[in-house]
Amino acid sequence: MRVLGKPSHISSQNHIIVRANFPPSIGSHVVTDSNSPIGKVIDVFGPVESPFVSIKPFGSVSPSIILEQTLFIKEVFAKKSRKKRSVMRGVR
Repeated sequence: MRVLGKPSHISSQNHIIVRANFPPSIGSHVVTDSNSPIGKVIDVFGPVESPFVSIKPFGSVSPSIILEQTLFIKEVFAKKSRKKRSVMRGVR
């Protein structure tokens, strides 16, 4: 897990806005220090050195409770799909 930052406010669309320490990837999952899922990153905007991040909370999460917590990015590594290549021999 990597520290994302503390939320600054809740937007009018009910998204959690965080001043981040780094620009995370869109679609990254956001969790609390106890690894409870919060939501996922839907937008990154502002300066590259310390961007703002918009997080869409999952349905059961109350954004107002999150304002007091430090949020983290849960790094999920995508599995590479292995595609078998069919080799056509003798065809020119």
